Amino acid sequence: MGGTATATRSGTAARTEETTSVPKPRAGTDGGAETRTAGDAATTAATAGTAAEGAGRRFRGARSGVQRTAERAYGLLILTRLLAVSAVVLLLLVAAGWSTVRGVEASVLSSRQRGTLTVASCDGSTCRGAFAPGPRTVTITEAALTRGQAKPGARVGVALLPHETEAVRTGVPGLLHALLPFGGALMLGALITGGVLRLRRTTWAFGLLGVMVVLGAFTVSV
Repeated sequence: MGGTATATRSGTAARTEETTSVPKPRAGTDGGAETRTAGDAATTAATAGTAAEGAGRRFRGARSGVQRTAERAYGLLILTRLLAVSAVVLLLLVAAGWSTVRGVEASVLSSRQRGTLTVASCDGSTCRGAFAPGPRTVTITEAALTRGQAKPGARVGVALLPHETEAVRTGVPGLLHALLPFGGALMLGALITGGVLRLRRTTWAFGLLGVMVVLGAFTVSV
């Protein structure tokens, strides 16, 4: 009897324990849910990163386009300035060169009538006198004469210009005086190329050549 009662109580207690116990969730189910959640988060982050990278590329592309346009505009501006300044310098040299060629032709290379000018008077810019051979009065630029020649009674070797009322000096003094406009143009061109174009070698070449010509012309005129 005692054994039967004891067995009955043990069975009842076991059933009560099974009834009151709370079922625990399975570890496999929770792990799958967490894995899916982590995968969704990673996918979202990857999508956001891809979108941000695409936006960055578009921004860099637009910025590069603006930079290229600005660089092209700046290059065109520099080229335009270079061409404009070069044209001005070239025009200046051509004009001075034409004047020099005419003077050289008249004083050195020409077969025009040559003779002697006897200075009669000077007014600060022009001297007048009698040309021989032939009884005629001609004029000559006072800057082409030395101080000793720009006085009444001085005799200077000259050549007549086509209209035969103006004379130029002959020989080396006449050549250097004819080169004077070109020398001045070279000096002015040196200032332009050095100040605007920043061409150092060209500037030095123009400047030195112009100074030599001008100094030579003034030396024979002293």
